[in-house]
Amino acid sequence: MGDGERHGPGPGGPQVEVLLDGAGTGVAVLGVTIPAGAGMPRHDHGPSSVVLVPLAGSVSIGDGEGDPVELPAGTVGTIGVGEQVRLENSGEGEARVLVVLSPPDFVESVKAWPTVAQ
Repeated sequence: MGDGERHGPGPGGPQVEVLLDGAGTGVAVLGVTIPAGAGMPRHDHGPSSVVLVPLAGSVSIGDGEGDPVELPAGTVGTIGVGEQVRLENSGEGEARVLVVLSPPDFVESVKAWPTVAQ
């Protein structure tokens, strides 16, 4: 949406770009790039339901308790409202993930993250 990429939380956290902020649509879309060995710490998405579609590489998603689920490129994963999750890239290359949120409320949190220096 023209405001640049953001750094997600955590050491070496992902870079996140708001592709659609949800204004007037009820659905937001994020482009997320996760470096090899990096991820997102355990968090939830507030009132938003989430659909994850890895476009390149693969990511593992879990709640930090029990075995995570591996999502290779081309698969689809979901996260329910209020569900606590961790997202990690355990691969050797970066992972790119398309993230769809509805309602788009979580995007306001993303917009508060620091911008990536150009």
